[in-house]
Formats: sequence, structure tokens, C-alpha cells
Amino acid sequence: MFLFPKPLKHAAVVESKKTLNSKVVEFVFKLTSPPEIAFLPGQFINLKVGETCFRSYSISSDAGIKDSISILAAVDHDGIGSNYLKNLSVGQEITFIGPSGRFILPELLAESLVFIATGTGIAPILSMLSSLSHSKCESAIKVYFGVKVCEEIFKKDILDKMASELPNFSYEICISREQATEKNTKQGRVTNFIEIQRENTQYLICGHPDMVQDTLNMLVENGIPANNIFHEMFTVSIK
Repeated sequence: MFLFPKPLKHAAVVESKKTLNSKVVEFVFKLTSPPEIAFLPGQFINLKVGETCFRSYSISSDAGIKDSISILAAVDHDGIGSNYLKNLSVGQEITFIGPSGRFILPELLAESLVFIATGTGIAPILSMLSSLSHSKCESAIKVYFGVKVCEEIFKKDILDKMASELPNFSYEICISREQATEKNTKQGRVTNFIEIQRENTQYLICGHPDMVQDTLNMLVENGIPANNIFHEMFTVSIK
């Protein structure tokens, strides 16, 4: 049984801020007090974005790195968290509480692992994939990553790297509102392309609530046991 790290108050500084596309920015936070953090791949932090206001962001970085964490944040809307992050500068101090969350890799892995994500829902999955790569996971791994248009594709270099290093890894990027032209891309919603496997397969789903619910419904209708389905919904707060 996993031992979940206790959520603690952490202080950090913004080590880097990188715009990945018109919607998503990647932040790296360097821990200062305490100087390290322990988390399980898939967990999130609650970032302080106001006097008494916190917003949740999944950790996208490798759990083996203890002195810093990275997050992927959607900043294309007018919300407290989004506006706070848009105005955040390198070197600025931040505070968060974490880690939290139970969307993590199963303790016993099946022969096949299917990851399904949209938008910044890929963040916790990237952390999970990094862990699986380090552990020389022998499970067959398939990633379905959904975006609306080609410009929104990000972290494809990481997926390409894993595909070149792991013979059991493959991925597809599903583009719902634009023609797919690049390698490993298809046109349509991510739920249109999921190849459902019933035997010895676990599904890990993260992203927009509509996608998550549609995928859950599809898996249940096809007889996938509930104990082989793991999910987390991302919501956008505009208050």
C-alpha cells in the first residue's frame, strides 16, 4: 500500500517561466523552505494565489527531483489563478501546500496501461510516464492526448523521446477542430480513437470534465471494471 506524503506548507521561488503555446505556461518552482518535497507521480499542489485563495495544479515533473517541481498552467481565461500566474515573474517568491491527491499510478500495474488526457490534463501523466521510464516498466503504454488545434500541441518532444527509448510505448495526439498533419496526430476528439482493451488493462484519465465523463461512460459500457479505471477532472475557475 502506498504511503501518501503529508501535505505541508512550502515556500519556493520561480526558477523559470516558459510559454508553451497561447494557452499554456510551464513554471518551475525551486523549493526554499523546506528545501525539498516528496510526492507521488500524479499528485498536485494548492498554490496560494491570493490572501486566502488557493488553486490546484498538478505536478508535471519527475518525482525523483526533490528540490524543484514544475506545473503546466492554462492562462487563457480571466480567473484569479490564471491572472496571478500571468503576472508571476522569475525570481518571485510563491507559497503552496502539498502534495495532495490520489490520482496516482496503481500499485500493481497491468500488462497494458492506457493514458487519456486533454490540455493541461497531460501534466500528472507526464510525471507518471517519467516514473515508469525510470522503473523500466514492462507494461505496454499507450497515450491519447487531445487538443483543439495544432497550435495547442505541447510536450510532443517528451512523447517522441519516450517512443524512441521504450519499445512498448506509443502515443496519438487527437486534434478536434483542425486537420491533423503531423506524425502521430489524428483529426477528431480523443474519445473517437481510444482502442478499448478489456483484458489486463488499466485506464488513467485526466482533463476536461466532459472528456473524462464521456470516457468513463464508454469504458463502463464496454465492460471495463471500475477498479481498472483511474481519473481526475480538471476544472477552470473564473472567480
